[in-house]
Amino acid sequence: MKHATSGAIRIHYQDTGEGEPVLVLNGWTGSGLIWPQAWVDDLARDFRLLRVDNRGTGHSEITDDPFTISDMAGDAVAVLDAEGVDSAHVFGLSMGGMIAQTIALEHPERVRTLVLAATAPPAPENVAPEPEVLAQLLAPRDPGLPPGHYMGAIWGAICAPDFPQRRPDVLDALVAAVMAKPTPLEVIMLQLQAIVGFVDPDRLGSIATTTLVLHGTDDPLLPVENGRRLGKLVPDARYEELAGVGHLVPWEAPERTSELMREVLL
Repeated sequence: MKHATSGAIRIHYQDTGEGEPVLVLNGWTGSGLIWPQAWVDDLARDFRLLRVDNRGTGHSEITDDPFTISDMAGDAVAVLDAEGVDSAHVFGLSMGGMIAQTIALEHPERVRTLVLAATAPPAPENVAPEPEVLAQLLAPRDPGLPPGHYMGAIWGAICAPDFPQRRPDVLDALVAAVMAKPTPLEVIMLQLQAIVGFVDPDRLGSIATTTLVLHGTDDPLLPVENGRRLGKLVPDARYEELAGVGHLVPWEAPERTSELMREVLL
């Protein structure tokens, strides 16, 4: 296990593969421990993956204090510092994409290439999910349901409608990884607070690095209009829409995600 120090917080990360470094940043409630292994192994043939546990998730230190997207961007940069890496490609999914945008804005010299998957631009340009989607994610767990069943329903609700039936093995592996090291509810709510504070889309116009935006057409958590707007707000961004894919881009479309990343990163 590797840790970096960011202020007073210890940040855990996994270091796998060889080649140019890629910071891999996960989204709301997730950690760097839950990425699909086949996707990780595929990319690790060409790249060195630094998979970061956002503060309070995975094996990173839990904090009770409020934090911002900018704070989490600083945590990711601390991982680069710990490894003596001057700059890296940056891949961010969902909230991780917001962190990635912030790294490109606040630490532009550390970013070689930016890949933003299933994420959103800063408010007020972001498009919210339907109220029932967020209500399902935040609803208290029914104590009568096994934890695995509940967690499967939560993650299944944000992928494409047919994905849980089409690839139950992938969803089961994801749920098992989440349950092995779950994110505390208080951290989840602090993350949500940080997401709400992610504002000022006009600043995206200053991003000068090569950028790839990936978004699924069937994303219920961050509707596809978010990706379309982001592709226009970031200068010269390449926008790729993934038909029939929901919010869990590397789980639902691992081969296509890797293929598009290689086209930009290599």
